[in-house]
Amino acid sequence: MASSTAGSAAPHVAALSDPVNAMVSFAGKSGHEMLAATNSGLFRTADPTLGWDRLSYGGGMDVRTTCISTSAQSPSVIFVGTATSGVLVSRDAGETWQQLSGVPNTSPVNVIVQDPQRSAFIYVGTKQALYMSHDGGEHWSRRGGNLPFGDFTSVLVNSRNTNEIFAGNAFQRDESGGGVYRSADAGSTWVRIDAREHRLPSMRIWALALDTRDQNTLFVGSHSAGIYVVPRGAEASLNVVR
Repeated sequence: MASSTAGSAAPHVAALSDPVNAMVSFAGKSGHEMLAATNSGLFRTADPTLGWDRLSYGGGMDVRTTCISTSAQSPSVIFVGTATSGVLVSRDAGETWQQLSGVPNTSPVNVIVQDPQRSAFIYVGTKQALYMSHDGGEHWSRRGGNLPFGDFTSVLVNSRNTNEIFAGNAFQRDESGGGVYRSADAGSTWVRIDAREHRLPSMRIWALALDTRDQNTLFVGSHSAGIYVVPRGAEASLNVVR
Protein backbone atom coordinates (compact mmCIF):
# COMPACT_ATOMS: atom_id res chain seq x y z
CA MET A 1 0.00 0.00 0.00
CA ALA A 2 0.97 3.63 -0.42
CA SER A 3 1.55 5.78 2.63
CA SER A 4 -1.37 6.62 4.87
CA THR A 5 -3.08 9.96 4.42
CA ALA A 6 -4.95 11.67 7.22
CA GLY A 7 -8.25 13.43 6.68
CA SER A 8 -8.57 17.13 7.49
CA ALA A 9 -11.57 18.85 9.03
CA ALA A 10 -14.57 17.76 7.00
CA PRO A 11 -16.60 20.61 5.46
CA HIS A 12 -20.32 20.39 6.00
CA VAL A 13 -22.91 20.92 3.25
CA ALA A 14 -26.65 21.16 3.65
CA ALA A 15 -27.33 19.09 0.54
CA LEU A 16 -25.42 17.29 -2.20
CA SER A 17 -25.26 19.32 -5.41
CA ASP A 18 -23.14 17.00 -7.57
CA PRO A 19 -24.48 13.88 -9.29
CA VAL A 20 -24.23 10.88 -6.95
CA ASN A 21 -22.22 8.02 -8.47
CA ALA A 22 -22.91 5.49 -5.69
CA MET A 23 -24.43 5.19 -2.22
CA VAL A 24 -24.15 2.69 0.61
CA SER A 25 -25.75 2.31 4.02
CA PHE A 26 -23.64 0.90 6.84
CA ALA A 27 -23.14 0.74 10.63
CA GLY A 28 -20.87 3.69 11.36
CA LYS A 29 -19.55 5.32 14.51
CA SER A 30 -22.82 7.09 15.24
CA GLY A 31 -25.02 4.15 14.32
CA HIS A 32 -26.70 3.85 10.96
CA GLU A 33 -24.91 6.05 8.43
CA MET A 34 -24.89 6.66 4.68
CA LEU A 35 -22.00 7.31 2.31
CA ALA A 36 -22.38 9.05 -1.05
CA ALA A 37 -19.74 9.05 -3.80
CA THR A 38 -19.67 12.18 -5.94
CA ASN A 39 -17.25 13.98 -8.25
CA SER A 40 -16.61 16.39 -5.37
CA GLY A 41 -15.62 13.62 -3.00
CA LEU A 42 -17.04 11.16 -0.48
CA PHE A 43 -19.78 12.42 1.85
CA ARG A 44 -21.20 10.90 5.05
CA THR A 45 -24.36 11.51 7.05
CA ALA A 46 -26.44 9.92 9.78
CA ASP A 47 -29.47 11.93 8.64
CA PRO A 48 -29.66 13.48 5.15
CA THR A 49 -32.07 16.14 6.43
CA LEU A 50 -29.25 17.46 8.65
CA GLY A 51 -26.69 17.70 5.84
CA TRP A 52 -23.53 15.88 4.82
CA ASP A 53 -19.86 15.91 5.90
CA ARG A 54 -17.15 15.47 3.27
CA LEU A 55 -14.42 12.96 4.16
CA SER A 56 -10.96 14.11 3.11
CA TYR A 57 -8.61 11.60 1.47
CA GLY A 58 -5.59 13.81 2.16
CA GLY A 59 -3.30 15.63 -0.22
CA GLY A 60 -2.62 14.43 -3.73
CA MET A 61 -5.64 12.13 -4.06
CA ASP A 62 -8.30 12.47 -6.74
CA VAL A 63 -11.54 13.33 -4.93
CA ARG A 64 -13.72 12.13 -7.83
CA THR A 65 -15.25 9.06 -6.21
CA THR A 66 -16.84 6.48 -8.48
CA CYS A 67 -17.89 3.64 -6.16
CA ILE A 68 -17.98 2.50 -2.52
CA SER A 69 -17.78 -0.86 -0.75
CA THR A 70 -18.40 -1.65 2.92
CA SER A 71 -18.87 -4.92 4.79
CA ALA A 72 -20.99 -5.85 7.80
CA GLN A 73 -18.11 -8.07 8.94
CA SER A 74 -15.71 -5.10 9.12
CA PRO A 75 -17.85 -1.95 9.47
CA SER A 76 -14.86 0.34 10.06
CA VAL A 77 -13.31 -0.61 6.70
CA ILE A 78 -14.35 1.46 3.66
CA PHE A 79 -13.09 0.95 0.11
CA VAL A 80 -13.66 3.61 -2.55
CA GLY A 81 -12.82 3.76 -6.23
CA THR A 82 -11.61 6.96 -7.86
CA ALA A 83 -11.11 8.36 -11.34
CA THR A 84 -7.30 8.62 -11.26
CA SER A 85 -6.12 7.51 -7.79
CA GLY A 86 -7.13 3.87 -8.05
CA VAL A 87 -8.62 2.28 -4.92
CA LEU A 88 -8.40 3.94 -1.52
CA VAL A 89 -9.12 2.23 1.80
CA SER A 90 -9.89 3.49 5.28
CA ARG A 91 -9.65 1.06 8.18
CA ASP A 92 -10.84 3.54 10.80
CA ALA A 93 -14.27 4.55 9.45
CA GLY A 94 -12.97 7.31 7.21
CA GLU A 95 -10.51 9.08 9.52
CA THR A 96 -7.41 8.15 7.49
CA TRP A 97 -6.93 6.71 4.02
CA GLN A 98 -4.40 4.62 2.11
CA GLN A 99 -3.95 4.14 -1.61
CA LEU A 100 -3.77 0.47 -2.56
CA SER A 101 -0.70 -0.24 -4.65
CA GLY A 102 -1.98 -3.38 -6.38
CA VAL A 103 -4.67 -1.66 -8.47
CA PRO A 104 -3.29 0.79 -11.10
CA ASN A 105 -4.40 4.41 -11.01
CA THR A 106 -4.20 4.68 -14.80
CA SER A 107 -7.82 3.69 -15.30
CA PRO A 108 -11.03 4.75 -13.51
CA VAL A 109 -12.47 2.23 -11.06
CA ASN A 110 -16.01 1.13 -11.89
CA VAL A 111 -16.95 -1.23 -9.08
CA ILE A 112 -15.64 -2.72 -5.82
CA VAL A 113 -17.32 -5.79 -4.31
CA GLN A 114 -16.46 -7.71 -1.16
CA ASP A 115 -17.40 -11.32 -0.54
CA PRO A 116 -20.36 -11.13 1.91
CA GLN A 117 -18.99 -14.05 3.94
CA ARG A 118 -15.25 -13.45 3.52
CA SER A 119 -14.64 -9.71 3.55
CA ALA A 120 -10.94 -10.24 2.78
CA PHE A 121 -11.98 -11.42 -0.71
CA ILE A 122 -12.27 -8.25 -2.79
CA TYR A 123 -13.04 -7.80 -6.49
CA VAL A 124 -12.36 -4.56 -8.37
CA GLY A 125 -13.55 -3.79 -11.89
CA THR A 126 -11.83 -1.00 -13.80
CA LYS A 127 -12.11 0.28 -17.35
CA GLN A 128 -9.20 -1.99 -18.31
CA ALA A 129 -9.33 -5.19 -16.25
CA LEU A 130 -10.63 -7.06 -13.21
CA TYR A 131 -8.44 -7.28 -10.08
CA MET A 132 -8.80 -9.66 -7.13
CA SER A 133 -7.42 -9.82 -3.59
CA HIS A 134 -7.95 -12.62 -1.10
CA ASP A 135 -6.12 -10.98 1.81
CA GLY A 136 -7.97 -7.74 2.41
CA GLY A 137 -6.16 -5.75 -0.27
CA GLU A 138 -2.56 -6.48 0.67
CA HIS A 139 -1.85 -8.40 -2.56
CA TRP A 140 -3.66 -8.34 -5.90
CA SER A 141 -3.88 -10.44 -9.04
CA ARG A 142 -5.13 -9.24 -12.40
CA ARG A 143 -7.96 -11.10 -14.11
CA GLY A 144 -7.98 -14.90 -13.96
CA GLY A 145 -7.91 -17.79 -16.39
CA ASN A 146 -9.94 -17.07 -19.58
CA LEU A 147 -11.02 -13.60 -18.43
CA PRO A 148 -10.13 -10.97 -21.04
CA PHE A 149 -9.17 -7.36 -20.58
CA GLY A 150 -12.13 -5.04 -20.75
CA ASP A 151 -14.37 -2.47 -19.12
CA PHE A 152 -15.68 -4.39 -16.09
CA THR A 153 -18.69 -2.48 -14.83
CA SER A 154 -20.35 -5.03 -12.54
CA VAL A 155 -19.33 -7.86 -10.21
CA LEU A 156 -21.82 -10.15 -8.48
CA VAL A 157 -20.92 -12.62 -5.70
CA ASN A 158 -23.49 -15.32 -5.02
CA SER A 159 -24.32 -14.88 -1.32
CA ARG A 160 -25.30 -18.57 -1.00
CA ASN A 161 -22.11 -19.83 -2.64
CA THR A 162 -19.46 -17.15 -2.53
CA ASN A 163 -17.05 -19.11 -4.71
CA GLU A 164 -19.46 -18.32 -7.56
CA ILE A 165 -18.85 -14.90 -9.08
CA PHE A 166 -20.21 -13.16 -12.16
CA ALA A 167 -18.51 -10.27 -13.95
CA GLY A 168 -20.05 -8.02 -16.58
CA ASN A 169 -17.90 -6.53 -19.33
CA ALA A 170 -19.03 -3.38 -21.14
CA PHE A 171 -16.23 -3.19 -23.70
CA GLN A 172 -17.35 -4.27 -27.15
CA ARG A 173 -15.68 -4.02 -30.55
CA ASP A 174 -17.79 -5.30 -33.41
CA GLU A 175 -18.83 -8.87 -32.47
CA SER A 176 -16.14 -9.35 -29.84
CA GLY A 177 -15.83 -8.23 -26.24
CA GLY A 178 -18.57 -7.52 -23.74
CA GLY A 179 -20.59 -10.32 -22.19
CA VAL A 180 -21.04 -12.03 -18.82
CA TYR A 181 -18.39 -14.27 -17.24
CA ARG A 182 -18.77 -16.79 -14.43
CA SER A 183 -16.22 -18.17 -11.98
CA ALA A 184 -16.88 -21.17 -9.74
CA ASP A 185 -13.58 -20.90 -7.85
CA ALA A 186 -13.52 -17.34 -6.43
CA GLY A 187 -12.04 -15.80 -9.56
CA SER A 188 -9.22 -18.22 -10.42
CA THR A 189 -10.84 -19.32 -13.69
CA TRP A 190 -13.71 -17.94 -15.77
CA VAL A 191 -16.15 -19.08 -18.45
CA ARG A 192 -18.25 -16.82 -20.64
CA ILE A 193 -21.88 -17.77 -20.02
CA ASP A 194 -23.39 -16.18 -23.14
CA ALA A 195 -21.91 -18.68 -25.57
CA ARG A 196 -21.46 -17.67 -29.20
CA GLU A 197 -24.66 -19.40 -30.25
CA HIS A 198 -26.59 -17.65 -27.45
CA ARG A 199 -25.07 -14.16 -27.49
CA LEU A 200 -27.02 -11.46 -25.67
CA PRO A 201 -28.55 -8.91 -28.08
CA SER A 202 -26.53 -6.18 -26.35
CA MET A 203 -23.15 -7.42 -25.10
CA ARG A 204 -22.27 -4.23 -23.20
CA ILE A 205 -23.15 -5.27 -19.64
CA TRP A 206 -23.80 -2.73 -16.87
CA ALA A 207 -25.52 -4.57 -14.00
CA LEU A 208 -26.02 -8.10 -12.65
CA ALA A 209 -28.35 -9.61 -10.05
CA LEU A 210 -29.51 -13.07 -8.98
CA ASP A 211 -33.17 -13.75 -8.30
CA THR A 212 -33.43 -13.99 -4.49
CA ARG A 213 -36.16 -16.64 -4.84
CA ASP A 214 -34.52 -18.70 -7.57
CA GLN A 215 -30.74 -18.88 -7.77
CA ASN A 216 -31.03 -20.37 -11.26
CA THR A 217 -32.21 -17.04 -12.66
CA LEU A 218 -29.73 -14.30 -13.47
CA PHE A 219 -30.79 -10.76 -14.37
CA VAL A 220 -28.47 -8.92 -16.76
CA GLY A 221 -28.74 -5.18 -17.26
CA SER A 222 -27.40 -3.99 -20.61
CA HIS A 223 -26.13 -0.62 -21.80
CA SER A 224 -28.83 0.01 -24.39
CA ALA A 225 -31.28 -2.89 -24.60
CA GLY A 226 -32.94 -3.25 -21.21
CA ILE A 227 -32.74 -6.21 -18.83
CA TYR A 228 -32.32 -9.82 -19.88
CA VAL A 229 -33.57 -12.79 -17.85
CA VAL A 230 -31.06 -15.64 -18.16
CA PRO A 231 -32.14 -19.07 -16.83
CA ARG A 232 -29.08 -20.96 -15.59
CA GLY A 233 -28.98 -24.67 -16.32
CA ALA A 234 -26.53 -27.33 -15.25
CA GLU A 235 -24.12 -26.00 -17.88
CA ALA A 236 -23.86 -22.22 -17.54
CA SER A 237 -22.55 -21.82 -21.07
CA LEU A 238 -25.76 -23.30 -22.53
CA ASN A 239 -28.03 -20.56 -21.20
CA VAL A 240 -30.87 -19.19 -23.26
CA VAL A 241 -32.16 -15.64 -23.04
CA ARG A 242 -35.75 -14.57 -22.51
